[in-house]
Amino acid sequence: MMEYRGYVATVEFDDSAGVLHGRVVNCGSYPIATFESTDAQELRREFKRSVDEYLAWCREDGATPKQPFPTHLHSGPEGCSTSGIATVPSGHLLSLIGDILRELCTRGICRSENLPTGDFAEYLFCRAFDWQREANSKRGFDATDNSGTRYQIKGRRLTTHGRSSRQLSAIRGLDQFDFLAAVLFNETYGIQRAALVPIAEIRERSKFVPHTNSHRFQLTDEIWDAPQVRDVTDILKAAYLDL
Repeated sequence: MMEYRGYVATVEFDDSAGVLHGRVVNCGSYPIATFESTDAQELRREFKRSVDEYLAWCREDGATPKQPFPTHLHSGPEGCSTSGIATVPSGHLLSLIGDILRELCTRGICRSENLPTGDFAEYLFCRAFDWQREANSKRGFDATDNSGTRYQIKGRRLTTHGRSSRQLSAIRGLDQFDFLAAVLFNETYGIQRAALVPIAEIRERSKFVPHTNSHRFQLTDEIWDAPQVRDVTDILKAAYLDL
């Protein structure tokens, strides 16, 4: 194995072609980099170059890099143990959950990839803006700021497994909150996009569903073009990196 900037790569030798193949193995089921060479020293240089290029691409694209997990979480049967899990950063755990859920769906074991999405969205917004999180039994809104403004908080995890909808969970009580705080996560719970949407926009763009006595709202890209909507993507990304 080789390690660079926290990323670990394994190496396999293709005897038929005389080539060394390497790939990063401790950041999810889909490696951030694969590389090859006929020379061991050159392979190490290719490994470092691949990691540096990946991180540079993330910076240029404004994307959250997939963080490397501690190697004991990716090292065989003992990786299933919870030993030492208390020391693993929260962002790593969330990314691992995303990879696990995706793989379970691929294997046909699970039909849904959603788990901590709503709770994490609430936690992240309250952390980013220093809002007061309401109790679970509070209906109509999830948090308030120092001025008493009420926020209903929603999150949606976008996946590549099947069709990925932008529809948020049911919105109830349009007269009970002032802003919708909404975030789109990528598959491994990195921040893709986030916004604060005033209630007027929700009333205009949502659809009432009598059967569930709730409103249906799609967090499409055009929402960010509305004049009163605030793009808070960078603020949430900063809060995420501080986990």
